[in-house]
Amino acid sequence: MIAARRAYAKHPAPGYVSPVERKSVELSGIAVTNTAMNKPPVEDPEFERWPPPRAVAQAERIMPSWPITIWRGLCGRCPQCGAAPIFNGYLKVHETCLHCAAPLGDMPADDAPPYVAMLVVLHFVALFVVLFYNGVYRPGLLVAGMLLLALAIACMIVLRLAKGAIIGILLKLGLKREVPNE
Repeated sequence: MIAARRAYAKHPAPGYVSPVERKSVELSGIAVTNTAMNKPPVEDPEFERWPPPRAVAQAERIMPSWPITIWRGLCGRCPQCGAAPIFNGYLKVHETCLHCAAPLGDMPADDAPPYVAMLVVLHFVALFVVLFYNGVYRPGLLVAGMLLLALAIACMIVLRLAKGAIIGILLKLGLKREVPNE
């Protein structure tokens, strides 16, 4: 019986199609009918590639180390050269550095500086709130007004420092504001 099965496996009956051959015939029929799917896609000239090719190679900026870059930003100086001021007024940023032409105005430092300033200043405010709540410190009306004035001045000072530091960080990372389509 076993010998007969082996003989049958070696020499099947005429017209017999094994299950493996049947699957390959079915798959080849599908492949023939879907030849459009098997071709590589046609290159579309209007398709946008990422990253987009740069038309003009940009010159590499040589930036100092992280601590120096952040310190120069905190001081309100250009993070790249340290020679010219960042700000043209209280928070208005020069478009380019007056000394080294670094693109200071292209840095998207819009929302981060207020958050950093609030984070720093509100830690000191929280200290006074805890002291007031526990009854350790009860200021008079005049002292409370002076504390509010000091809080407002501290927010303004820390906001300028934070904006300078964030411009330095963004310049070091090479992040720029996207140019709007015209």
